[in-house]
Amino acid sequence: MNGEERRGKLVELLKNTESPLSGTRLSRLLHVSRQVIVNDIALLRAANVDILSTNKGYLLSAPVSSTRVFKVCHATEDFEREMQTIIDAGGKIQDIIIEHPVYGKISAPLEIYSRNDIVKFKEKMQSGNAVPLCDITSGVHYHTVLAYSDEILDDVAAALKSNGFLLSR
Repeated sequence: MNGEERRGKLVELLKNTESPLSGTRLSRLLHVSRQVIVNDIALLRAANVDILSTNKGYLLSAPVSSTRVFKVCHATEDFEREMQTIIDAGGKIQDIIIEHPVYGKISAPLEIYSRNDIVKFKEKMQSGNAVPLCDITSGVHYHTVLAYSDEILDDVAAALKSNGFLLSR
């Protein structure tokens, strides 16, 4: 396979995934070195292919046209169910934001785009012996949620409300 064919296959792999693909994973799938993948990504970007680099790997930039911040609350043990509710309704969780009484607004990127991302996040929390950021504020926090349309964000709001997580929009 020549470089052009490989880059076409690379774009196809990125189009067909919901979660980021690491350079290592892409190199295995395409039978080339990770450095070749890095070079291919650079060439594709130069050709105006909108590829995002995340801490979990590469993604094609989704045509996200709607964003909404949801104020939610839940117990520590419900963080996984809350994230699943958002993902299952079609949203993508960009971040978490809390309002700390001393430090003010604190935010952290989450980049949760799939159920698999939730599993990995939960594993990191457990292996790091960490607690969710929202525990600092008795469960009250905000998520910036991305979606392809306002209708999907309305579905996210309805799902959060029906599960008892939504405080306000």
